[in-house]
Formats: sequence, C-alpha cells, structure tokens
Amino acid sequence: MDEKILDEIKLYARIDEDYNETPTFISSAEEYLNNAGITKNYNSNLYILCIKMLTKHWYDNREITTNKPIEIPYGITCIINQLQINNLGSVNATK
Repeated sequence: MDEKILDEIKLYARIDEDYNETPTFISSAEEYLNNAGITKNYNSNLYILCIKMLTKHWYDNREITTNKPIEIPYGITCIINQLQINNLGSVNATK
C-alpha cells in the first residue's frame, strides 16, 4: 500500500501514529470488500473512502464491551453497494 494512502487513512480515522494494528484494519477492509466481490482499486475515490470508513469503524469499535453485534454503518453499506454495481459493470464490459 502506498504510504500516502496509509497516512490519509490514519488522518481520516484519527488513528494514533503509534498504533501498530492499522495495517491489519486496512488489509481486513480490503479483504472484506474483496469478499463482497469488489476488486481492489486505489484509483477510485469511492473505494478509498470505503476503506477509510471501514478502518475507522473497526478502530472505533475494537474494544466492544457489549454482547450486541455492531453492524457496519448504513453509509458504508451504501458505498459497498455502489462499488459492487460498478464492479459488475466492469466485469460485464470485459466479457
């Protein structure tokens, strides 16, 4: 991952510079999107925003103290839907 993007994500999520798990959150966000059928694309502002939002969500909820599941926020779900639609259009265009 580009160091510039990593710095952008840390700034967006307000992650402490010394927090060593940031790359884990980012790679988990990439894997989450990949599992949703979305191809990694750091040229897409929407993809980068989604990575930032997922990273922030997981960073903010890393110490869950309740037994209630914490769902992915609606805004992130909407972006994932858009990325899936866009990704399907790209896949169909190449067939």
